[in-house]
Amino acid sequence: MLVRNTCKYFTTLTLCFFATFSAYAQELPAGNLIVTTACSISEGYTVEQVIEEARSIDIADDGPNLIFYRYPIASNGAPSNRLMRAVYWQNMEHWASNSGPLGGGAARLNEMLSCENTNRTFNNNWNVGSGGDAYAGGENSQSLVAARPCLAAPGTTVQQFYSELTNFANMYRDQGDTTLMQLSQRFLGPRTDIEMGTGFLIRTIGEDAAGLARRFDMGAPGVGTPDGPIDVTCGDPSLFMSYVAHWGL
Repeated sequence: MLVRNTCKYFTTLTLCFFATFSAYAQELPAGNLIVTTACSISEGYTVEQVIEEARSIDIADDGPNLIFYRYPIASNGAPSNRLMRAVYWQNMEHWASNSGPLGGGAARLNEMLSCENTNRTFNNNWNVGSGGDAYAGGENSQSLVAARPCLAAPGTTVQQFYSELTNFANMYRDQGDTTLMQLSQRFLGPRTDIEMGTGFLIRTIGEDAAGLARRFDMGAPGVGTPDGPIDVTCGDPSLFMSYVAHWGL
């Protein structure tokens, strides 16, 4: 099969989309905003207790569209009580207008969870292609999520990056894979020695944990980021168990 024989999962990502490089970058679809915050579970509480409490909070109709809490499984030095909060908004105006207290129950959650609210990161985010079915459209309350950091050389456009990722995702989609791929570009939350606009994250989200695991099983790992017409360098992905706290779509 094409993906098994020519594409080595996600290393590889670049090997596959460079091989299908199009001279015409695809227009970006409407995106959204993801605000991510690193949190720590307070002593005496478990992940399950935190998620149960987070799900009990009444979110206002004009509040965030989606809220997830992600527990690291394969990371780079994350402490065992780490929990990442990922909140999806329509855009910055939506966030600025409605990012106050979450509602009833938030005080209890704040006892269970300490979040670094002064170190949040803001990312423009786009779903790549069509046919992705993360969390089975909200039917599943948790899934595995893989997140791969990438750096693009100045002069590389988001449209080019998105276009080649779409080609890559479609090769898997043709085999019945329903994993959702997202491309996120960080624009707030500076990092040392990284030029503005060059930091990206490629995220893959399964319909459930087994779904993303099957995506990993579709190919063997390769070595390094191959050369190609788009100058992008990617690292190894992190893996998280992601819990749905609010599904407002």
